[in-house]
Amino acid sequence: MGRQPRNVLVIPYYFAGNDILFALFKRADLNCWQWIAGGVEDEENILEAAKRESYEEAGIAANNNFIKLDTITSIPREIFHENWNDDIFVVIEYSFGVEVKNPEFKLSPEHSDFECLGYEEAMDRLKYDSNKTALWELNKRLNKNIHKMHLNKGPFEMIKSGQKKIEIRLNDEKRRKVKIGDTIIFSKLPDCKEKIEVKVTGLLHYASFRELYEDIPFQLIGRENKSLDWMLQGTYKIYDKEREVKYGALGIRIERIKAYSV
Repeated sequence: MGRQPRNVLVIPYYFAGNDILFALFKRADLNCWQWIAGGVEDEENILEAAKRESYEEAGIAANNNFIKLDTITSIPREIFHENWNDDIFVVIEYSFGVEVKNPEFKLSPEHSDFECLGYEEAMDRLKYDSNKTALWELNKRLNKNIHKMHLNKGPFEMIKSGQKKIEIRLNDEKRRKVKIGDTIIFSKLPDCKEKIEVKVTGLLHYASFRELYEDIPFQLIGRENKSLDWMLQGTYKIYDKEREVKYGALGIRIERIKAYSV
């Protein structure tokens, strides 16, 4: 089977609590650390090649979630030993991320070892700038969709039990980055060792907290036995009215994914 003048690069990653770890592979012949990499066969598209190489080099199944990155690299054709036309000067390398649930890999003879590292450690370990650029992009993409917030014990336990289905926040710059489908990780104060991971299923925007509380049934926020005045008094102990006028109020519809401790 022939090979196209195209290459693929694949970065396996997985979520370990609040952290994202990336799997690096040590090349047996070059004694350096890099991602999964390989060629595109004649009848393949780049995604098919990324899935095949991931399985052949690390035993990663094709039904895992692959993310196509924007990072593209040009590699001199002399690196490869293919009988391409003379008008082929560079091989284009396309980058992917792939989420794995279990950081156990079946290494091909091409690799002698693997390690799962955090972003900064992985950056230090990688040899090639193109690998570092792809990691930078993937890390940015993954963290863009994950938001971290703190909660006192009462609201935390209500979300954990499923009693509270809407989280109330000021609609400030930080909260305006939250999108439907994103993940929020709530940490219970004061030590933040207990966590709840939720999915954002809806965003409700209001000019004021009063408008929000008059519109949303209190049982959805775990306060069915409280009055409107009680809710407002508690809210204004956290947010001042000047900021409320500037930003407005936000109700975040959430669906609990899991609770855990670190």
